[in-house]
Amino acid sequence: MTYDSLMLRRMVAEINELAGARVQRVFPTSRQEIVLELALRAPLPQIVINVSADAGRAHRDDDREPALGADTPLADVLRRHLRGATLLSARQVQFDRVLCLEFANAEGMGPGARRTLVAEVMGRLSNLLLLDERDFILECSRHVTTRVNRVRESLPGEAYAAVPDFGKLDPTTATPAALAARWPDEPALLTAWVRQTLQGASDVLLAVLLDRLGLPEDATTAALPDPGGPDQLLSALQALINAAEQPGPAHVGRRGQQRPVAYPVALPHGWEVLGEEGSLSAACRSLAHRAAEAAELRQLRERLAGVLRAALEKVRRRESERAAALTKAERADEWRRRGEIILAHVWALEPGQSELVAEDWESGAEVTIPLDPRQTPQEQAQEQFRRYKKLQRVRERVPALLEQARTERQELEDLLDQVAEGELRDLRLVEEEMTGQGLLKAPRRRPTTKADYRSTETPEGYAVIYGRSALENAAVLRAARPDDLWLHVQGCPGGHVVIRTNNRPDEVPQSALMEAARLAARQSRRRRDTVVEVDVTLVKHLQHMRHGPPGHVVYREFRTLLVKP
Repeated sequence: MTYDSLMLRRMVAEINELAGARVQRVFPTSRQEIVLELALRAPLPQIVINVSADAGRAHRDDDREPALGADTPLADVLRRHLRGATLLSARQVQFDRVLCLEFANAEGMGPGARRTLVAEVMGRLSNLLLLDERDFILECSRHVTTRVNRVRESLPGEAYAAVPDFGKLDPTTATPAALAARWPDEPALLTAWVRQTLQGASDVLLAVLLDRLGLPEDATTAALPDPGGPDQLLSALQALINAAEQPGPAHVGRRGQQRPVAYPVALPHGWEVLGEEGSLSAACRSLAHRAAEAAELRQLRERLAGVLRAALEKVRRRESERAAALTKAERADEWRRRGEIILAHVWALEPGQSELVAEDWESGAEVTIPLDPRQTPQEQAQEQFRRYKKLQRVRERVPALLEQARTERQELEDLLDQVAEGELRDLRLVEEEMTGQGLLKAPRRRPTTKADYRSTETPEGYAVIYGRSALENAAVLRAARPDDLWLHVQGCPGGHVVIRTNNRPDEVPQSALMEAARLAARQSRRRRDTVVEVDVTLVKHLQHMRHGPPGHVVYREFRTLLVKP
């Protein structure tokens, strides 16, 4: 998530609106995120500080709750020192990504007991530190020793060392003369020179700055006149900073396929505008929520897909073994005929004979039957009949088992397809379904995702309910009425679609049926086929499979529609 110095400038203004409020609660929502809840007005405002490497930020919120198992030593120290303390002010250190929150009445010791909470939002170097009146570190989220950083140690009991500026100028206090002194003699890429010279020059800020100056991305310092170039550059940058110092709306957009950003000033021309929020905090909250959902979706998709692929491999192997066994069982009659041929030629067999060459009277062909010299002809025939009976049992039992394996394979392929295509809500339902099937271990707590059907409407005004997962399909069947029309792709796992007919199924027009059939085709694995067969029948003609998986039915009375998904 993008969070630069200009965003922090706006956030300081939004947090300062809470100055004078008392800290009511301090709690963590993750190992890298702390929330300070203030007793001001309902809903109680909160200050969220995140110091993770990829989602570091600070913003206001009002609906966070503690997370179990997220407590850290820093959270305990913050509770002890800041609960009941008064927020005095928020400030940004120069134009860096360092936020300082000043508190009085620490530990309930009166106005003179001061504490400073320092949030360094700097990517993988991010840290959150609590300082006392002498700027000594009481605790920090990330302990940094001299083995990690020889210049700047961050440990409890040590004096706090400010983030070095590396010789860069603070644009809020810099003068045109100071910039002119560093202006290159030879033309240099303007963005690179600004990064080397000024603090807080992020990619987004540089894009906005060049847009305000009317310059292309590859502009050089030669694009600005030498006498007035530094003055023009600094004036444009300071105008952006001044605009960010007052609370106001935030602009949400992105460049190409990059992640969306929320910014306190208008984004450059050519960027995709995604909307506008009333405050930067609201925009950060929305983007953080979306980023967290995307991360959860990615992790859940990878986990479910891995389990399904492993289960699918086992089922395919089982299906292949059963198909091979059935193919072998088709030769059962051959063993019976061999036994009969041996019995018919007992009179001609000699002791120790190793094979019998005779005519198969059913096919008329000459067959060669291997014999065991250690067995009598009667024993040889019985062995052939024993093999025949064994293969006969296989031929009787394996077709049902093979069909079961094929159905299981199709269901797993359908689940894998749902995992690849589904949103977070869909994947949570798939996770619940896989848990019910024993593919996943049951969670310690009951799942909170409620399986319910989805709904839409045809252009003719007929209500349509449908599902995508097995649990949603079961919900569709529970809600369907006997005279409603049920649609499903023929011979393929997929979603159930039901048209509400208001007890008049004969009056449903063909156009509504075709629209619902297309929806059924889109909810199946055949959504990319050119033509799909969709079966239609009344709900009362469906028979639920006893003890079967959720949403499984059988039916005999139906008609078939051909649709293009």
